[in-house]
Amino acid sequence: MHTSPKPPLDGADQPLDLPLDPTAPPPPPGSLILDRPSAAAEEDAAPPPAPAPARWRGWPIVLAVLIPLAAAVAWVLKPDPPLLVLSAPLLDFGSVRLGSTSPPLTLTVENRGERPLELGPLAVAGDAAADVRLVAEDCSGRVLDPGETCIVRAVLEPTARGRRLAELRIAGELPASPRRVPLIGDGIAPRASVEPREIDFGEHTVGHAAPPAAVVVRNLGTSPLRVEALVFEGLAAGDFALHDDRCSAAPLAPLASCRLELVFVPTAAGRRQARAWLRSDAPEGLPAIELAGQGLAPAARLTADAASLDLGAQALGEAGPPRTLTLTNAGTAPLTVTSVEVVGAASSRFAVDAAACTAAPLAPQAACTLAVTFRPDRQGPAAATLRIHHDAAGSPHEVPLSGLGLAPGIRVRPPVLELGEVPVGSRGGAVAAVIENTGLAPLRIASAIPAGDDARAFEIAGDGCSGRTLAPETRCEIAVRLRPRRGGSYRGELVVRHNAGDPERIPLAGTGLAPQLAVTPEGLDFGTVVLGAGRELRLELISRGRAPLRVDGLRLAGRGRRHFALVDPGCTRRPLPPGRRCALRLRFAPTAVGEHGARLEIVHDGESGPASVPLVGRGAEPPRPQLAVEPESLDFGSRPIGSAGEILTLTIANAGDADLELAALRLAGPHAADFQLVPGSCAGRGRVPPAGSCTVGVRFRPSAAGRRGARLVIEHNAAGGSDLVPLTGVGEETPPAPG
Repeated sequence: MHTSPKPPLDGADQPLDLPLDPTAPPPPPGSLILDRPSAAAEEDAAPPPAPAPARWRGWPIVLAVLIPLAAAVAWVLKPDPPLLVLSAPLLDFGSVRLGSTSPPLTLTVENRGERPLELGPLAVAGDAAADVRLVAEDCSGRVLDPGETCIVRAVLEPTARGRRLAELRIAGELPASPRRVPLIGDGIAPRASVEPREIDFGEHTVGHAAPPAAVVVRNLGTSPLRVEALVFEGLAAGDFALHDDRCSAAPLAPLASCRLELVFVPTAAGRRQARAWLRSDAPEGLPAIELAGQGLAPAARLTADAASLDLGAQALGEAGPPRTLTLTNAGTAPLTVTSVEVVGAASSRFAVDAAACTAAPLAPQAACTLAVTFRPDRQGPAAATLRIHHDAAGSPHEVPLSGLGLAPGIRVRPPVLELGEVPVGSRGGAVAAVIENTGLAPLRIASAIPAGDDARAFEIAGDGCSGRTLAPETRCEIAVRLRPRRGGSYRGELVVRHNAGDPERIPLAGTGLAPQLAVTPEGLDFGTVVLGAGRELRLELISRGRAPLRVDGLRLAGRGRRHFALVDPGCTRRPLPPGRRCALRLRFAPTAVGEHGARLEIVHDGESGPASVPLVGRGAEPPRPQLAVEPESLDFGSRPIGSAGEILTLTIANAGDADLELAALRLAGPHAADFQLVPGSCAGRGRVPPAGSCTVGVRFRPSAAGRRGARLVIEHNAAGGSDLVPLTGVGEETPPAPG
């Protein structure tokens, strides 16, 4: 291929040769390829040697276009600079207790650019830089290829409370170097306070504990406070002790409080002082608690809880409730009560139980109780003195005693309790006796019990008095009723026991109304009844008392009771008023021959108790027919074949006591045709009365030679239902006539 020469460009006097070598390696990616001839062009370009090419002066223009274009392409295809990417924008260590180390936090550093990233040294800076420690890192001075990472691990070890701020600085080939990563956390720690700071337990006897004193511990910090121990220091440290510990069992949360109790037990007399230190995990520790107390030498001192005892008003002859007097050893040494007595003009009316106080010495601050009772024997005031002897200063100790004797009075209205007429077995109406205290002392009623021969017939319907104490001019009631168990009058008394003197005896009176039973007739004889039949008889019950008669039950008893039956038990349905009567019907139906006896027992509420009515009856066989045949068989002897013999007669008799019914007369057997029934008096009769009879005839006509037999069958209503009469005869051949 040949190109025509062109004029050179201005200012260019040399041509621009761009040789193209087909064996040269390809340009790198992103290179700008200006020209490359094809193989065909190369063939076309192989003509015979030609003259030297002429200079083309248009190359400067081409270069002016291509050079900026190549620069632009080179800028577009230029690799991205290194790009540093962090796994977190900051590291937050949270709350960390002073003196401890947080869990390590990891920061991953990655080069996401297209060129290697060269990192410089890492550094921690800021106000709390000393609190942050890098425990591991592989980034300092390292070159990260594109996509490669390195890590930084750091921990927080706070040295002060509150927010801790620092930063991790990463230097390197970066647009803004160093790169800063915030590091934050909070330092926490408990802060303890104690109240009060001083405790004075006051004066206490040597060896005796003072009341516990409370100490309040508060956590004013930001993390749990652990109280470890309480330590006592000082010359009298052994006199003080921890009584109750409610702080060391579990850590104390922030702003929470707990309580300790300290106790003082002096071991010697005089001023006792010590100091208590509370050990905890608070950084600042706790201030000391100043402790003090006064030890006193022991000494006994008797005190009583009352200056005098008034035992109040009491009924004559009765001891009132005990009044107690408490003695206390208010000193600091044991005290012994040697004896206790009552002295004075009325000393016999007072009694004292001092066993609880004289049995053993009283320890310091211990107490015992005396029990004093008053039992007057005359009306009016009584006075005495209780004298207590002991081994302390001020013995004997005296306590005045006083009491008032009073007498009760009793009045009963009405003087007699009339309980009226009451049916036997029922309860009458209640009648009340009113008891009133007419005296000046309380009236105590112990019991109220019916007495006398008929005491069991009287019942207490209501008792508002027994076991009760009536104040003067007050009253109570006791109600009594009659429950008679028989007819007639009842007498008794209500015995009321009390503290006003002899028992009161209130007369009791009443009448029992009893029903009475009469039976007519007094026995039942049913006579003779044949088996299978029955007979009914009537029995009347009569109420003859003064109260309604109640029949509670009827029953048959005795060996023959199965032959009797109660047909109508109507008398048990309702009470029978006096003078009224009701009827019973009984039936006798024997099931066996002979005499049968039983009794009807009547249970009622009458005075006589259960009634028994005898029952008797006889069972007999029913009349039955009895067949008798005479003769018992018929023998006709020998007869020529075909000839009829004489008629033989049978007599049928009734030997029983009921009609004999003849149902049928017939011949049966193998030769029944050789015999013939001849009507007699039995013909046309179906019934034969007792001791009666009838006849029937039979004729023999043999039809063959030899022994001939049959049976006369008599069907009837007697035992067995049928009878058989044997019939026999002999048939003979007739000899031929001579000739």
